[in-house]
Amino acid sequence: MNNNSLSGFRLYIGILCCFLFCTHPVKSQISEGGKPLSFSYQNLLRSTQPVVQIPVNFSVEDIKAVDEWQVSQGAPLAVSTLIDTDLNMENSGKWLTLPGGEEIWQLHIQAKRAIALMLYYDTFYIPKGEKLFIYNADKTQLLGAYTSQTNPNGKLFATEFVAGDELTLEYEPVPSGEKARIAIDQIGYGYNHLSVSESLRSSGSGTSSSCMVNINCEEGEEWQNEKNGVCQMVQKIGTKSFLCTESLVNNTAKDMKPYILSAFHCSQDYDKDIITSDEELNQWLFYFHFEHTGCENDFPIAEKKTMLGCSRKVSIPIENGSDGLLLLLNNTIPEDYNVYFNGWDRSDTPAVSGVNIHHPAGDYMKISTFNDSPVKTVTWLDENLTTGATNAHWNVVFSKTTNGHGVTEGGSSGSPLFNQNKLIVGTLTGGDSNCRLTSGRNIYGKMSYHWDKYSEKENERMDIWLDPLNSGTISLPGLSQSGKEGNLINYKSPMNVTASVVSSNNILIQWDAPIYKQIIGWSTQTPSIQLGFKGFPFYFGQKWDKEDLKDLDRTTLASIYFIPVSNTNYAIYIKQGDREYRQEIASPKVNVSNIIQLKTPFTIDASQELIVAIYAKKIR
Repeated sequence: MNNNSLSGFRLYIGILCCFLFCTHPVKSQISEGGKPLSFSYQNLLRSTQPVVQIPVNFSVEDIKAVDEWQVSQGAPLAVSTLIDTDLNMENSGKWLTLPGGEEIWQLHIQAKRAIALMLYYDTFYIPKGEKLFIYNADKTQLLGAYTSQTNPNGKLFATEFVAGDELTLEYEPVPSGEKARIAIDQIGYGYNHLSVSESLRSSGSGTSSSCMVNINCEEGEEWQNEKNGVCQMVQKIGTKSFLCTESLVNNTAKDMKPYILSAFHCSQDYDKDIITSDEELNQWLFYFHFEHTGCENDFPIAEKKTMLGCSRKVSIPIENGSDGLLLLLNNTIPEDYNVYFNGWDRSDTPAVSGVNIHHPAGDYMKISTFNDSPVKTVTWLDENLTTGATNAHWNVVFSKTTNGHGVTEGGSSGSPLFNQNKLIVGTLTGGDSNCRLTSGRNIYGKMSYHWDKYSEKENERMDIWLDPLNSGTISLPGLSQSGKEGNLINYKSPMNVTASVVSSNNILIQWDAPIYKQIIGWSTQTPSIQLGFKGFPFYFGQKWDKEDLKDLDRTTLASIYFIPVSNTNYAIYIKQGDREYRQEIASPKVNVSNIIQLKTPFTIDASQELIVAIYAKKIR
């Protein structure tokens, strides 16, 4: 692509694409939707149900103090302590008959003053046709329905955090059905760093620092594919659970095998000096799309998707290593999850620019950007004098951007570092940067070292797993669930669907085709080519050759994104062959990104080069 631009201006071009398709119902991996039978009866008194009080025999403040020190030493972010229980359908809860004659079983649990509660099961078996729901006290968060498809083997299971200090399990049997087996052996008492929401409630105490930038701000516009591969992980280790960030990664077989890339230290409990067991890995929980739908924190929360359970494939420690962890999810990711298998670059070439996508402090997804200087090779050395392998890490200093100055913090551990080609080149080990010290260190274990530098053992090198074809590939692009490399389309339902009777035998169904937007252009980073324009008036913009446009033929330019300065008049100028388009820009907001809708959308002809530019004239 040929880029022509003027330093100081930023330009994006929005493309609208229309598709028409039919939708079919699909099942999620963890739950299947719906609502409990009791929700149909508003006058049911919850006070009539027995409440199981979970003893809280510890000081949350004391635990937080220990956690804070552990995180300062490089430990993952602890968010809950596990309380042993023995609650099952035989010894707890109560069977009820609803006003409509339906029979249900309910178990009401409370652990006072918890931010959120997570349930761990040693047995979780639901017969065919039966359902289990879980909801919080004010019924603003609902999980389920869990069915026979949720955990067919009936063994270890876990359900995600539910906001607040009390919750209810509601089970719906079928007449003369097989008996369910649900036994809770531990409760995760969430006490810190949790943002639990279903677009309804947020704990508030788990939010990240003020300089962080939400993934759906302007800074994340060109990283919408890659973000869909990043997830937040809840790790059960010993008597606690922790939070880290990780990413799905592609492999050379391109078979969508759900490999998860993270950091080895995310599998450790530093306080107890233990590493998670293979059994505990079956209860690790993964949250995809854990993000705000817009740039500001008051935007709604996206519909997150969860996966449960994994096995360990590669562990590379920090000491004398690069702090790498490769997991494989126990189950195939459902097609409707809209995830992305991120690509990687295993060369030892420093990234010139790029981003880190992560969940700092257990918060919704954020993005940190670097473009002022390339990453540098370093050797890890922490306060405990733990030394990594020589030159096995990257150090990154992040840049200030339009909406903040993203860095990293606890909870970001394991998150992917992307280079300018949108490929993962490292995973976060730690650092000392924060909103007051934005020039601090952010240290990432190199993908090049994870690959095959630590050991010859198959559980201590990633090449065996990520290059199963033994192809010698140096870099591999990402892969969407549709099988397309480097691209992902979020399919949507038709809009404004209406139905009307036109005769006794005919119904007229009408709808609008869904609209898809794709951003093309350079990002908020410094353009790759700068032309030395001086004075006014002048044009700044971008040119696409025919080769660049081959996948954009007959799509429509609908809007221009750019950041204006003061005391300047602007106009849009588009040229392709003999076609020219001009549009004055009235009263743009200075120093922020403006979205200018074209009064007449411009259809792209891929057989001719395209120029999209802004005309700028100084106001005297």
